[in-house]
Amino acid sequence: MKIRLIKIGKVKKDLVNIVDNYVKRLKGFAKIEIQEFKNPEHASRLIVEESALQQNYFVALDEHGVSWSSPELAKFIKQKIDNPSIKNLTFVVGGPYGLDKKIKKEVSTFWSLSRAVFPSDLAWLLTVEQIYRAFTIDRKSTRLNSSHLVISYAVFCLKK
Repeated sequence: MKIRLIKIGKVKKDLVNIVDNYVKRLKGFAKIEIQEFKNPEHASRLIVEESALQQNYFVALDEHGVSWSSPELAKFIKQKIDNPSIKNLTFVVGGPYGLDKKIKKEVSTFWSLSRAVFPSDLAWLLTVEQIYRAFTIDRKSTRLNSSHLVISYAVFCLKK
C-alpha cells in the first residue's frame, strides 16, 4: 500500500524542512508520496478521476470530521493497510479556503485534527506528524518519550 499526502495551496518554506523530515522517517514504514497543488482545480480533477477507482481511499481534513486520538488513527490506518482492496490511502489537506465541493463529494472519510481550526500549513504539518506517530504506535516504537527518560534516569541512578 502507498500512503499519499496531497496538500492544496502553496506551502510556506519554513515548514518544508520539518515536513520533509517526517516524510523521510515515514519511508521506513511505508511507501509515501507527497503531492502539492498550487491550483485547487488540478487537485480536484485528480481526486475526482482517482475516486472512480475503488482501490483508492481518500481521507480529507475537515473541521466537522471524525476526531481520533493518535492510537485510534493508528488503528484506522492499520485497518486500511490490512484491506487488500485498498492500494492507496490518500490524505488531503485543503488550502486556506478549505476544500472544493467536488473533492468533498469524492472523499471516503473526513478527519478533524481538533475542534479548533488551524491554518492550512499547520494542518499539513500536524497531519504528517500524526501519520508518522500512527506508524510508530502500530509498530510499538521504542522511540523515547518523556516518561522513558525519567525511568532511564532512575535506573541509571540505581546502578551507581
